[in-house]
Amino acid sequence: MAVRKPLKIQGGNIMAGTPAAPIFHEIETDELNRMIDETIRQFGLQPGSTLYATTGTVSGSNNLVATLSDTRLKAGAAGSDATNFDTAAETQDVQTETTNFTRIYQDNHLSLTTNSSVYQPVTQEIYATVPEKLKGSGYSGASGYSYPLYRSGSGASATVQPMTRQDMLDTFWLPAVKRMMIADTSNSDTAGTFITTTASTLTNHYDAHITGSILGNPNNPVVIFTNTKANVSGFASGDLPETLDQATGTTNYYLQRRLAANYTASSGGYSTNNPAGVVAQLAALPSLMHYASQGPEASIGMRAMPHSILGLQLREIARYGSVFGNIAQAVGSKKGRIRYHILDNSSSLGQQLIASYTGNDSDGVPLGVIRSTITNTAYNSSTYRTQLVSDDYRSQEVPAGSEVTVNDWKFLIRRE
Repeated sequence: MAVRKPLKIQGGNIMAGTPAAPIFHEIETDELNRMIDETIRQFGLQPGSTLYATTGTVSGSNNLVATLSDTRLKAGAAGSDATNFDTAAETQDVQTETTNFTRIYQDNHLSLTTNSSVYQPVTQEIYATVPEKLKGSGYSGASGYSYPLYRSGSGASATVQPMTRQDMLDTFWLPAVKRMMIADTSNSDTAGTFITTTASTLTNHYDAHITGSILGNPNNPVVIFTNTKANVSGFASGDLPETLDQATGTTNYYLQRRLAANYTASSGGYSTNNPAGVVAQLAALPSLMHYASQGPEASIGMRAMPHSILGLQLREIARYGSVFGNIAQAVGSKKGRIRYHILDNSSSLGQQLIASYTGNDSDGVPLGVIRSTITNTAYNSSTYRTQLVSDDYRSQEVPAGSEVTVNDWKFLIRRE
């Protein structure tokens, strides 16, 4: 693991395009923490591992989960006899009504690869500069800017060189993604990550659904699952035959994404809620140095990196690490890739996977956490009813009993 301490300007006056003799110092711990804060905020603007809710049925390998099934009891067919009541054994048993939901699409942005052209994330409207793809091990997609410089070696043999992509991932993304795992969803440390909720609107979150090719209006959220149950009080009284399927107590579930700090949802995507806060957070970053490789500044060599460029570099690294974080070209086995899972806690296999996915790494930091729960409930019994109308002996089995949990799905975020 190569965690670097980038060099900042202190006491010098090198600004963008203005050569002068700088005084370099390694950044302090609090400055590194502010850069990790900014890495998380930038990820919140354009996540690399993204979920969307759709109104249709999602199929293929991009499903987050094959099926969420809502089940409820409905009445059996009524019996009718001119001489006597059909017995309970002769009357059809209650039936199960099932509605399947497959509405969560997982976009891992696998086109975020090296040595290619500008990358515009799909189904995304962000009021911010779109970063380019990563170009190589020492230069970022923000053309002409190396990654921040750091001191290598000591004494007379010390050299100044740019951080590599691996250095950037190790220094900024891995600490960021670990913080994302342990933070509560009310904390901006979870920016860019997702949660399921029964609330159609959630403070500091955006309803994560698509309409066509763009993010949908958060004022028109998409239901990813509906839990219904039989109306047992309705079935318990009234004339027979009862309508076979009578539902009540509907609970809808939605998919929400945590917004970046100082941003809020609007009907067209993101809009700046606190522009002063955004500027202040960028301005709080240390003034780092880079090597210029293009344009009129290339002859200058080392120069100050604009905070806006530094922000884009951190965004690129966060996006890249969240997609490729467990393969050789990124952070190896250091657990930087983000994936989401919906696992059935009602099954033994689901319980085993949940325990495995939420275990700790070698540093004692959780690999994943349960963000929320999706519950499917139903009544668990039936009752036999009869009614005599003139010479019509009517009988019917109708739902009754207690409401029980049929499925208890856990929505997890995990770093792999």
